[in-house]
Formats: sequence, C-alpha cells, structure tokens
Amino acid sequence: MSSNLTIDIACPSCNHSFVYPVASMRPGTTTACPSCNVTIEFEGDDGREVQRALDDFVDTLERIRL
Repeated sequence: MSSNLTIDIACPSCNHSFVYPVASMRPGTTTACPSCNVTIEFEGDDGREVQRALDDFVDTLERIRL
C-alpha cells in the first residue's frame, strides 16, 4: 500500500482539523496543531494500526470487484 496516505486529525485543544501523514504517526512522535500550536503526541502504534485497517479495506474492495 502507498506510504503517502494521510488522515484527518482533530486537535484535542481547539478541535481544528488538519491532514497528517499516516507514516509519521509513530509512538513517541509529536506534531503541532497548525491552528493553536498545541503539541499532539502519538501514543501506541497509531499509524500502523491506521495503515493496517486501510490495507484491509482496500483488499476487501479489490476482492468485491473481482
């Protein structure tokens, strides 16, 4: 699957929604909200879980089309 997938993230402080690359969502990494600059820390394996779910979804869609 493509490593340039993105996801919408809602800031827990100001609720501003912004796009973030799934591949960058690794445990312990952070990003700043582009609206209020609050630091958002990714815990667990958020990016891999999202990637795995998207891969499963795409596989299912491909099987349905066949």
